[in-house]
Amino acid sequence: MLAILMPCIVSAQEQTEVYRSVEQMPRYPDGEAELMKYIMANMNYPETCAEGVVVAQFVVEADGSIGEVKVVRSIDQLLDEEAVRVIKSLPNFVPGYHNGQPVAVWYTIPVRFSHPHLDGCPVHNSTLEIPSFPGGDGAMMKYIHENIKMTNCSEQPLVGRIVAQFLVKSDGSIGEVRIIKSLSPEFDKEFVRIIKSFPKFAPARYDGVNVPVWFTLSSFIN
Repeated sequence: MLAILMPCIVSAQEQTEVYRSVEQMPRYPDGEAELMKYIMANMNYPETCAEGVVVAQFVVEADGSIGEVKVVRSIDQLLDEEAVRVIKSLPNFVPGYHNGQPVAVWYTIPVRFSHPHLDGCPVHNSTLEIPSFPGGDGAMMKYIHENIKMTNCSEQPLVGRIVAQFLVKSDGSIGEVRIIKSLSPEFDKEFVRIIKSFPKFAPARYDGVNVPVWFTLSSFIN
């Protein structure tokens, strides 16, 4: 399961507020690949058998420093705490800009944990390779951010989580899409539209053979 923050286009905000969508989003100085490399190099795997993807959200302040950090998809308390610790240690970003001014902006990132088979932890021998969006999780978040079309968000703000499932066919194309947890009829429709517009995934493989797999996508909005 992958959880990501779905951005909502907001207009006419004060500079003292933390933005969710701006003209120029904040960025890690050396690019997203280096950001992921930094996280992996500085991660200390906790003494837990849990594994998975922790999704964290943090504020990139107007000066590029890291502000508030919170977990929007939890896997395990120890993994959550480690994800927050590593994020707080990040060097300054290039800040986001809105109306020509640097502003504070929320940034969302998945932190993947795969346990090193500690004593007492189960060893999984599954040969199933899960499907993946071209370019990885970060590219999927970017695609959604750049293609989402929402209006009047400031007048009727949505708060909550939407969850959808979609079929990644054996050729990587998107099949049936269904909403598991609704947020609003309008937002559900847009979420389905974005998923149906996804480029082909690298399909799931089982014992070397491409197979269709259901993929769950969760997005938290506040």
